[in-house]
Amino acid sequence: MEDETLRQRLQDIAESDYRVPEGESSVSLVGAMLPALGATDPELRERLVYALLHRWIVNGALADGELRTLTLRLVGDEQLFHGIGERETDSVFLRSYSALLLAPILLRQKDRGFLRASDIDKVATALVRYLDEERDLRGYVDTKEWAHGVAHASDAVGQLAGCLPSETAWGEPLARALGRQATTTALVWSHEEDERLAGAALKLVTSDALPITSVERWLLELVPTRHWFLEGELPGSYYRYINTKHFLRCVYFQADEESAPSSGAVSRIAKRALDGLRLSLERRT
Repeated sequence: MEDETLRQRLQDIAESDYRVPEGESSVSLVGAMLPALGATDPELRERLVYALLHRWIVNGALADGELRTLTLRLVGDEQLFHGIGERETDSVFLRSYSALLLAPILLRQKDRGFLRASDIDKVATALVRYLDEERDLRGYVDTKEWAHGVAHASDAVGQLAGCLPSETAWGEPLARALGRQATTTALVWSHEEDERLAGAALKLVTSDALPITSVERWLLELVPTRHWFLEGELPGSYYRYINTKHFLRCVYFQADEESAPSSGAVSRIAKRALDGLRLSLERRT
C-alpha cells in the first residue's frame, strides 16, 4: 500500500474511533502498516501507524494469535534488524519503532500469556543482539523527528523483565547489553537514553530476573580499573566516563525512589560504583 493511500486509510480509521473497518481483516491491515514503521514522515510513522498499532494492542483489538505472529515478525530480519549496523541512514526508523512496538505487546503478555517460552527466548535474544549491533545512536533527527533506537529497545527490555521467569538466565545478558550501550564511547547521550537504560536495568532487578549478586558484579565492572584516560583514545574515553557517570546516577536515583525490597541495595551498589568512578580519575597507572 502506497504511503499516501495508507495515510488516508489510517486517518479514516482514527476518525472512526480506531475500529477495524467492517469487512476488513486486522491481519492484512497490520501487514500493510509494519513497513511504514520505517517511514521518514513522523506524522505517518509515529502518530498514525505506531499510535494505531499501539491502541489495537493494548485495547485487545488483536487476538492472541495475531499478537504472537506480530511479535515474531517484529524481531525478524525485516523489522528489528533491517539495515542493522548502518549509521545515520533512514533504516534506523524501522528498527527503532519495531523495538518500541514490542513494549506494549510485552505489557499485554503479562496479562494474556500468548507467547510461548521459546518465543520469550527469541525476543530476549533479539533485544540483546539489537543493543549490541545498533550503530545509529541518534536521538532526534531534524524534520524526521525521533529515531531513539536505544531508548526504544530499553523500553522493550523493561517490559520483557516482567515476562521472564524468576530463575531466568536472561537477566545478566540483558543487563550487560544495556550496560554496553550505556557506557558507549561513540557519543555522549543527550536525549535521556541513560534514564531509559537505567529504568530497564532496574526493572530486571525488581522483577527478580537479575539477582543482587549479579547487579553488584555488573555495575562495579562498568568502572575502569585504571585512570579513565588510559582506557582508550580521546574523545571516546571521555564520552565513556561521562556516560558511565550519568548512567550510574540514574540507577542510583531511580532505585532510591523505588519501594521494592531490592531497591535499597541497588542504590548502595550504584553509590559504590560512583565512588569508584571518581577514584578512577586519580589513578595514573
